[in-house]
Amino acid sequence: MHYDVLIQDATIVDGTGSPRFSGSIGIRGERVVAVGNIAGAATRVIEGSGLTVSPGFVDPHSHADLNILQEPLAENLIMQGVTTFIGCNCGHCRAPLRGPQYASRWNEYLGLAPDACLDADWRTFGEFLDKVETSGLALNFVPLAGHGAIRLAVMGEDFKRRASLDEVEVMKQHLQEALDSGAFGLSTGMDYEGDFADPDTEVVELLKLVQERDGFFAPHTRNLDYRWRVDDPEDFGYGRSHGPREDAWVGRYHGVVEAIETALLSNKIRTHIAHFPPAWAVFTPHPDSVERVVAQATLEEFIDKPRAQGLDVTFNILAAEFSAGSRAAVIDSFYNPMVEIPYWLRTLPRDLLIERLRIPSFRERMKEVIYSGTFKFGMIPPRTDPYWMDCFRIAHCRIREYEGKTVGQIARERSPNRVMEAVYNQSLEAVFDMLVADPDTVWDYVMDKRFSSIVQEVFLTHPAGFPCIDSACLPAAQPSDTLSKVSPFYFSAFPHFIELMVKEKQLLSLEQAIHKACFLPLQEIAQVKDRGIIREGAYADLIVFDLDRVRMTGTFAEPSLPTDGMEYVLVNGQVVYEGQQPTGSTPGKVLRRS
Repeated sequence: MHYDVLIQDATIVDGTGSPRFSGSIGIRGERVVAVGNIAGAATRVIEGSGLTVSPGFVDPHSHADLNILQEPLAENLIMQGVTTFIGCNCGHCRAPLRGPQYASRWNEYLGLAPDACLDADWRTFGEFLDKVETSGLALNFVPLAGHGAIRLAVMGEDFKRRASLDEVEVMKQHLQEALDSGAFGLSTGMDYEGDFADPDTEVVELLKLVQERDGFFAPHTRNLDYRWRVDDPEDFGYGRSHGPREDAWVGRYHGVVEAIETALLSNKIRTHIAHFPPAWAVFTPHPDSVERVVAQATLEEFIDKPRAQGLDVTFNILAAEFSAGSRAAVIDSFYNPMVEIPYWLRTLPRDLLIERLRIPSFRERMKEVIYSGTFKFGMIPPRTDPYWMDCFRIAHCRIREYEGKTVGQIARERSPNRVMEAVYNQSLEAVFDMLVADPDTVWDYVMDKRFSSIVQEVFLTHPAGFPCIDSACLPAAQPSDTLSKVSPFYFSAFPHFIELMVKEKQLLSLEQAIHKACFLPLQEIAQVKDRGIIREGAYADLIVFDLDRVRMTGTFAEPSLPTDGMEYVLVNGQVVYEGQQPTGSTPGKVLRRS
């Protein structure tokens, strides 16, 4: 027999959870045509001795769709072995479009050029999928309809209110078009445009349409991001909430409850909760035992109990506590365009800000801004979580003794045996002192408390839990002339998952990890057949890697270093990554639910 590609003499982990075995894989066209003890000639032979072959990783929560037209190679995803992503999450999507001006809505969010997608020649969801497919992409795209995008298409910028019944009917028409065009379900973003939607008269009514088509519900739960109440509905954006002020502390619990209630009211629709957090937020420092109990209780109450009642509910989680992290100049926090900052501060020249930080009265004014509720360091408002200081580690500063320490460590050293003084005063005084001494001070946001290492252990060993990346497409060549860096997680999330859960902590076998990261997201969540598995007739979405070497290699200083041990990535039978670089091939497909 002649093959287009023959991967010979490798260790095969087929994705089903069955034990690994030795053998070869023959590929013709897009599919696997032979597995096991096979022989034959091939146009391309990949020597698999000492290597492992498995289905490619599947990212069940991605925003790659938002800029796949600008970054069709999706280099940060294929370099870590992702061959398929489920996109249009959190209610975000490039379609349907109300008009050309809405094509640029996510450009600032993604850091794209202001004119990216302004020449959009699509309006409907189906036309957008056609555009993506004809433009070419390196990996497969499982699309969801986005509730927020549909709201914008119907209500325009007047979305900061509840929709009328007539408007909900028009939303249903857009959703029906998306489902007819192949959407696998509906995502919602209750921290975004969905903040204003009535759960019963709008969200549930839309989800009933999805349930009729056997699609699934992908909720970004309310109050997942740390937020503070504002009274003006027009004051909408990152970090602002229009719910009860107390939800700054108990809102995460309410958000998870709401997601389960909504699923039950929507005829027990199949539900996959996005970046699922512990339902109970414990802001103060606490022992690992408390963290473990909270994580286990969350699963028992909001996953196990609903599943016992007949609700098919699963979830994904960012599998690293530094996943949402970044490297940035400290001073940039005071000019972040996504955060509500007073006009007088936003327009204050940076050199003048540094000079004024020498004045005690001005520091007090700055503290009022920082504790206003809508100000954030990274993703954390100090008003909500005064222990934000434990999440930031100094990378570069002229005060050398501060380098390598968190702001919390510095604050406690400055005020030993006085915790409240360290938390509420010395943490900010340390930041101000560093900026005065070195305006170019840089810190790393190294800990997202929602996804601690304990939470990862508990959640990712649960049968319903899957790792995700939650990232747009990023080029492998990150700019070296800027201090601002994204987390290395976005380039090595799945290798890190294998390194952490299989090799380091040994909480999962390799077979279990591949089953969870490749087979189940497609077979159980999206119900896509013939992918996420190695067998005759299945699509050849495969990765070839060295298990002994595979690991995260990037750092906050160099986040996009190639993943060690990832040798080959194949999508639909074509090699898209080898020799630690993309091949430039774009054999990916937009998968459509029939």
